[in-house]
Amino acid sequence: MTVRAAFTRADDPAEYIAIEGAAGPWSPDTCHGGAPAALLVQVAEGIAAPAPMSVARVTMDLLRRVPLGRLRVESRVVREGKKIQLLALELRANGVEVARATVLRMRREPERVPDPVSSLTTPFPGPDAGRVTTGATGGFAGLFTMRAVRGGFEHQGPGSVWFRMDASLVAGMATSPAARAVAAADFANGVASVLPFEQWLFPSTDLTAALLRRPEGDWVLVDAESWLGAEGRSLGQVRLGDERGWFGTATQTSLVEARHQEGRQG
Repeated sequence: MTVRAAFTRADDPAEYIAIEGAAGPWSPDTCHGGAPAALLVQVAEGIAAPAPMSVARVTMDLLRRVPLGRLRVESRVVREGKKIQLLALELRANGVEVARATVLRMRREPERVPDPVSSLTTPFPGPDAGRVTTGATGGFAGLFTMRAVRGGFEHQGPGSVWFRMDASLVAGMATSPAARAVAAADFANGVASVLPFEQWLFPSTDLTAALLRRPEGDWVLVDAESWLGAEGRSLGQVRLGDERGWFGTATQTSLVEARHQEGRQG
């Protein structure tokens, strides 16, 4: 039976197996950047904290391509406290570090501040008003329902797309809201592409997401714009929302190469 997920668990609790559902658009045997980003957040949220906390910031660097197959996550607490906790995580394939992340968690004390939701509502219609759009027919993108309310994968320029993850990140495990948000944010370079996919490669090399609060509901809105530079890279700027309103931002750097240069990637 085919498992509809990005990862399965290995016998070792620190190891995961990236399967077809983790694959990205650039190579069938390489993970989409959102898959390892979400996995590292998911693992971070399973680490004990001294007080109720939620993810406030995630910074992930893709050091090498992340292959499908067995991956190991190593984690440590850099700073422990009742107000903040800083975690460092490394993702390894065959003993080689392929990605790393720092995850900042902060205490949750919602009773101490007024509810600011009225000033953070999004100007976009909800997912029910969007049109079906897709960045790929399978792999990691195939785990999501995507509905565009502005632009989208078929268009170049700024775009706003609702994402709903319809499968587990890790088979047999519930996916955390923060992990789903980070996974969706990594699609920014496709949501707001500035060059045609058929002629250009623009794989992401990093992702930084800052969250004001825990996302709510099944849908994540990715409102993205990309800037193309003169030195072979692009920068994506993202606002993240749900049906309650805006809850975070993200930035993403991507390499930009013509497809005939694909064999020269490091």
